[in-house]
Amino acid sequence: YEKVKGFWYLPEFTDGVLLGRLDLKVVLAEFLLSIGYREDPQVFMDYWFSKDSNVNQPLMNVIARLRNTGDLKMYLATNQEKYRADYLWHNLGFKDYFDDVFNSARIGHCKSNAKYFEAVNNIIDWSKRPEPPLFFEDNPDIIKGAQAVGWDATKYCELEDFTSHPSIHKLLVN
Repeated sequence: YEKVKGFWYLPEFTDGVLLGRLDLKVVLAEFLLSIGYREDPQVFMDYWFSKDSNVNQPLMNVIARLRNTGDLKMYLATNQEKYRADYLWHNLGFKDYFDDVFNSARIGHCKSNAKYFEAVNNIIDWSKRPEPPLFFEDNPDIIKGAQAVGWDATKYCELEDFTSHPSIHKLLVN
């Protein structure tokens, strides 16, 4: 682990892979060779993805309930490269809970950049909706970025932060 943990801080990852400019498999293969790892990078990725996936099932249960309330669109906003985003979507079943995933590699910006939220606005065309997008996030800087482009961004630390939000609570009690 000690040899590998620096990978996620390399510019090739943070400024390349995470933003969709470089392919994880190529960058990871070079890095793994540099630390003496000789297996196929996919073996490493499979291990990483399976071990670094902590799904908040109580939250997912609430999201499933909300999806059954009617014409409600649910989206996932995440700083992920394309393979991990695909893993979340297909292998962890996020496709059953969300209408789409907006990962940083797809958008070309991380969530800490207001341009990320501007790009998502353009994809979904929020201008046709009566209310701004409701967004939950644990990072205050990311909340500010979302708010800068008109999103109703709220701090999320625990399930009650989500379920007690007036818009969510109203849907859950009806």
